[in-house]
Amino acid sequence: MNNSPQRKVLLSERIDDLLVVTIIMCCCWSLVHLRREYSSFESVLPRDRLDLLGAEYDAIARAIRTGRGFADPFEVTTGPTAWMAPTLPYLTAGLYAIAADDRDVVVTIVCWLQAFSVGLTAYMVAAAARDVGSPWIGYLAIIIGCIINFNWLFQRTHDVWLLLLVFNFLWYAATKRWAKLSSTPAALAWGSAGGMVALCSPIAGFTWAGLTVFENFRVGWLSRRSTALFCLAALTSIVVISPWVVRNRLLLQRWIPLKSNLAFEIWQGQCEDEDGVLDSQTLSKHPWPTSGHAQRLRFFEMGEVPFVEACWAPTRASIASSPVDFLERIANRFVAACIYFDPTFVSNRSKWVTVVARWIYFLPFACMVFIVTHHRPIAGGNAMRAAVIYILGLAPYVLVSYYQRYLAPLGGIQMLLVVYGLVGLKLRWADVRKPKGEASSTEPYDE
Repeated sequence: MNNSPQRKVLLSERIDDLLVVTIIMCCCWSLVHLRREYSSFESVLPRDRLDLLGAEYDAIARAIRTGRGFADPFEVTTGPTAWMAPTLPYLTAGLYAIAADDRDVVVTIVCWLQAFSVGLTAYMVAAAARDVGSPWIGYLAIIIGCIINFNWLFQRTHDVWLLLLVFNFLWYAATKRWAKLSSTPAALAWGSAGGMVALCSPIAGFTWAGLTVFENFRVGWLSRRSTALFCLAALTSIVVISPWVVRNRLLLQRWIPLKSNLAFEIWQGQCEDEDGVLDSQTLSKHPWPTSGHAQRLRFFEMGEVPFVEACWAPTRASIASSPVDFLERIANRFVAACIYFDPTFVSNRSKWVTVVARWIYFLPFACMVFIVTHHRPIAGGNAMRAAVIYILGLAPYVLVSYYQRYLAPLGGIQMLLVVYGLVGLKLRWADVRKPKGEASSTEPYDE
């Protein structure tokens, strides 16, 4: 238990945090505007793609709007698809309906949604830092997170705005003990949330499952009640996604839980890319861009399921012929995800934001290592919860296929790791400097 209660945060302090976050967000979006309007900023930031709308997500959304259903991810008529998770295409189709199919209006709405998502994330981080008595560390962490993921948080519209909210929700829910299954209603509610999270992203669903295990089985792994409630939550999540699974079985003749393109993702990272970290050259061969016409034509001729299944054989052969190469690719992805920033697009490597990001890119990972190895839980275990989400959300990409977009949805978690890591380091230093026999700092360790 805590030796001293956490200080109550005043409303005026929350307002201060909101003002500082607003200033930081305005500065970031102003830079995006300046890059668009003035050529002198070309050396600072890369060109934006705020009209991207998630590429395949947008193509499927427009297919929905034209009555073709959840289909045609590459803007050619290829029929029903499970290439992407279903939530964002349906949300985007709803925006098209609201905007009377005016794409410019949809782009504007999504930009505002992205601004809201990033701003809310920043405020969550500022509030968490305020709660442990270190608001300035929170502001610093927000700036660090924004620089590391600037291109995907402020200059491109994809699935980042939605998944950022999803991963933030998982952390917030864990801090409020919603993931701690104490009753049947709690298990049903958390299981329903897990199903909806999985329909946004399979990786988010995997993170939900791992976080649920972490919260409920750290103590009492063999507890019959904990096991029963966990099974109930898992079953509920399966029920939530089951209509999508059945739809895929009926239309694609395969049991596809969420997305169909796993084999293609593995093949890209193992066979198509030189070092396992996807770059602009590899992505240019993807079926989506016009430069990937050969892959798109192959997809069109074979159909989605045969196209994806054809990726398994060369992938297995590549791994079997050189296991060391497979491990080297995993190591390359780990370095790219956690230690050294190398932007996806070669033309962005000389930009000032890239140069700065390289100096600070390792900080979230370093703070995560400090949190995991620290002798006491920081902020009542909230730091460890952020570390668990970071590990679970990033590990599948390190193992399979990675580029910078996959890290950006964890931007809020990265900021939290920096907050808690620096706060823990500060307290550790204070404890070391105190005379022997004097009580150690306890407040930010409180439950």
